[in-house]
Amino acid sequence: MGYIKRLFGLEKRATIENPAQPMTGTMILDKAGGGVATPFGIITSDVALRYSTVWACVRLISETVGEVPLSLYQETEIGSVRAKTHPLYFLLREEPNSYMTSQVWREMMMVQLLLKGNSYNYIERNNAGRAVALLPLDNDDVTVGIRGNQKFYIWNKRRDTEIPDSDMLHIPGLSYNGLIGLSPLQYMANSTTLGIAAEEYGARYFSQGSTMSGVLETSAKLSDPVIKRLKESYDQYHSGLKNAHKLWILEEGLKFNGWTIPNEQAQFLQTRKFQAEEVARWYRVPAHKVGLLDRATNNNIEQLAIEFRTDTIQPWTSKIEAELKRKLLLPSEKIDYSFRFNLDYIERGDKAARCAYYASGRQWGWLSANDVRELENLADLDGEKGDIYLTPTNMADSETLTTAEDQTEEQNETPTQEAVEQTQKEDLQEQGEGQRNLDAIKKLATVTLTDAIGRMVRKEQKAKATAEFYQKHQETLGQAIQPTLIGLALALSDNARARTIATDYAYLVAKRYCDNRQEPIAETDISKLAETEIANLATILMGIK
Repeated sequence: MGYIKRLFGLEKRATIENPAQPMTGTMILDKAGGGVATPFGIITSDVALRYSTVWACVRLISETVGEVPLSLYQETEIGSVRAKTHPLYFLLREEPNSYMTSQVWREMMMVQLLLKGNSYNYIERNNAGRAVALLPLDNDDVTVGIRGNQKFYIWNKRRDTEIPDSDMLHIPGLSYNGLIGLSPLQYMANSTTLGIAAEEYGARYFSQGSTMSGVLETSAKLSDPVIKRLKESYDQYHSGLKNAHKLWILEEGLKFNGWTIPNEQAQFLQTRKFQAEEVARWYRVPAHKVGLLDRATNNNIEQLAIEFRTDTIQPWTSKIEAELKRKLLLPSEKIDYSFRFNLDYIERGDKAARCAYYASGRQWGWLSANDVRELENLADLDGEKGDIYLTPTNMADSETLTTAEDQTEEQNETPTQEAVEQTQKEDLQEQGEGQRNLDAIKKLATVTLTDAIGRMVRKEQKAKATAEFYQKHQETLGQAIQPTLIGLALALSDNARARTIATDYAYLVAKRYCDNRQEPIAETDISKLAETEIANLATILMGIK
């Protein structure tokens, strides 16, 4: 097969065409390198980039991939968050090596991919196996090989150094075999050179004073010296831009018959335009992105921008994201971490459109302040406030709203503070002011507190509570048991401080319950907990003077 260059090891080895042969030994995959022969001559990467449309397409795609924010994200209980403390976050977002920024590095990768079909970067690791630098290698200096079912690389520039697959960040373009990318330059060589030929034709045409070649006719016989003098006179006084449109005096009965083919008949402009569209088609770049605006209108320009993102940029970024995850993350990190390009950056509108978009995202809770600031290339807000997601109801913190809903639900199930106080006062009035029964009051309060804590435990069980759950819902529990303890305080003491003591004690109970807790309390222990806390508070209240 054309991509197999040479074989090492066994005399008979596996090939892609003949899977019946064992896949053993080593094979070196051929790649397109150097120039490509065309009817117009040899074309190299440098020659191709001199064609304006190739330059425009390569520059557009590479700069777009370079400027789009690239971040490392971690999956958490609250969703995907940027893993800013992870060492790879800075490596990929800011400095992949000591002499390149992330943007320059990504642009360089894309130039290699768009012209040669592959991008190679050696992964430098520390003693712990963590990637600390990505060092770019030139396509022509790297050879890809297969040994058994393992891929490896040979760096030709350093005495054929062999590099294992795990230490090479290799992003192939379109590929027959998934191992090495096809060179776009090799396949689009004729389209490119035809465009270059049209450019060269135009340059020569105008450099000759826009005058096409022709023939001088005469019935007389001219000697060689006369012919030489006529030619020298023409070249000196009538050839080139500086001599354009000068008068030429013919002698000896000479007549000039031009062999001119008008540019309109030669379809010069149409040829140049078609070749520009042809090269743009190779790169899947919308024509308006390279200055061909015939089909771009105010009605479809937004749709064309979306197609540029989905059809041109996203296939490249997806490949890069997958290879970064495969080669840079440790095996234990691959489930929870991933690299992502923020492609929304491509479709940024004017300020008014962006403000409307951000306002909608903030209002409906799918954008945080830091999300918006990242899209605008601004630094994150200090602390956790920048990562809060709002909800439409009064634009409240969604966690606060959840807490409020929990409180409302519990308040619907739990008697209000006024109701508890009224009930207990009525009971006491029936018994008489002089016949307060401390045990009865404590028993009533214990039953009420047991019910309040029980609802909280059931909520914990339903939510599969974690340490983070208890930390966030500590205040909720305090508010839920507060009416019961205040009612007990009013029943046992007339002191003005009783209500305050009971309120503080409610939050103390909640704190003791939630601190360092990993799972809900057993339901059999709920009443014992309530009885203990009621007894403790009663002792405190009875001691107030």
